[in-house]
Amino acid sequence: MSNDDDRGATPAESPRNARPESTPAAPEGHPVGLPAEVFALADPAASRKTGPGPRRGDLVLTVILTVVLYLLAFRYVDLAVTRDQQASALLDGVQLSTILAVAAPIVLAVFSTVFSILFIRRRVIAFWLPVFAGILIVALYQVTQQLLETAVLKTFH
Repeated sequence: MSNDDDRGATPAESPRNARPESTPAAPEGHPVGLPAEVFALADPAASRKTGPGPRRGDLVLTVILTVVLYLLAFRYVDLAVTRDQQASALLDGVQLSTILAVAAPIVLAVFSTVFSILFIRRRVIAFWLPVFAGILIVALYQVTQQLLETAVLKTFH
């Protein structure tokens, strides 16, 4: 079933084979028929964000919160070491709670800093990373306190 318009036309002149005028030509070396926007999306250089640097407010807030995070981490490490010295009179050996309370805050602060830098460079909001790491440090300290108290109580039974 053919159209009445196509009866005397050659295949190149047929309306079905006509190329729309709005389709841009493909870049050199790419197949014909695809819009140039497709190639721009596939080109890594074109996909890089151009424009202003990181958000200034996010950068300032992230730096301030990271400094607070390090102060918090070192304070909780100091408290954990003091707590361990007090409990060492009652318990033999190093407790898992002490290892967690000393190592985890520093590791969380370093990871938060590294990922904050990566997020800022990619212009992704990053201030929540030090906030979240600080919450984890406080929660971890409380959990390790409970572990240590449980270990001390069990030594007296």
